[in-house]
Amino acid sequence: DLHSFPTRRSSDLFMNCSNLSEVVIGCGVTKIESDAFYGCISLENIDIPSGVTEIASEAFFGCTNLKYVSIGSGVMTLGSQVFRDCPSLFQIEVDEKNEFFCSQDGILFSRDMTKLICYPAAKTDITYNIPKGITAISSCAFESCSNLTSVIFPETLQEIGDSSFYNCDSLSMILIPDNIMAIGSVAFSDCDNLENVVIPDSVVTIGNRAFEYCENLCTVVIGNGTTKIGYEAFAGCANLETVTIGSAIQEIGQEAFDGCDSLSDVYYMGIKIMDKLSQL
Repeated sequence: DLHSFPTRRSSDLFMNCSNLSEVVIGCGVTKIESDAFYGCISLENIDIPSGVTEIASEAFFGCTNLKYVSIGSGVMTLGSQVFRDCPSLFQIEVDEKNEFFCSQDGILFSRDMTKLICYPAAKTDITYNIPKGITAISSCAFESCSNLTSVIFPETLQEIGDSSFYNCDSLSMILIPDNIMAIGSVAFSDCDNLENVVIPDSVVTIGNRAFEYCENLCTVVIGNGTTKIGYEAFAGCANLETVTIGSAIQEIGQEAFDGCDSLSDVYYMGIKIMDKLSQL
């Protein structure tokens, strides 16, 4: 029982309590601090009561057996990556009276349905259509969703957050819509089955390590609006053969194509660059 929770510093209070299998959050608790349950690998279910108004960043990071989460009506603030590295998470439910968040089919959204916050990693669907009206995908939202082979983005989408699809190792198809302006760092890193990527003209920056270690990536087309490719953006893409770089490019980060041992054809403004990237 956590009735004394608010009266003391609670950050990392139960960190790495590997045998903790059940938690009852008392009625006096108003905030769950960052890392409070970090690494509680035996915890399977958590019921967050209506008295809790804030769940801080990474509060349940590494709860590898966490399967079900219920979020009460009082939660107003969710920190970043609250449920990161929870590979067994199957369902998130939100009280219908909550004014800030909601859930559909066990997936966590902002109440106004403009932000997708967390897609539980253990869901069994192989294809997911992100609802129309979503403008942002939060950081780590789809991290390690190993069952997903394709995700359909709505035309309303504007932001793909950091690590949003990190380690989705079955993901083979993405179509990035024209409204996206930036692809976050590590956004699609370690998506081993991703084969082709087309970056639309709307994208200005490709984040650091955005497609790092996409081992089966063969072709990349970068649109004419992209000015910056972050460091190690495509590093370790061992099967990458062809890259087309748009006319607006101003900066290619350090080791952006490091370890791309199969890279043989690089095109810039329609011209094949024989010595790869050295002329840019």
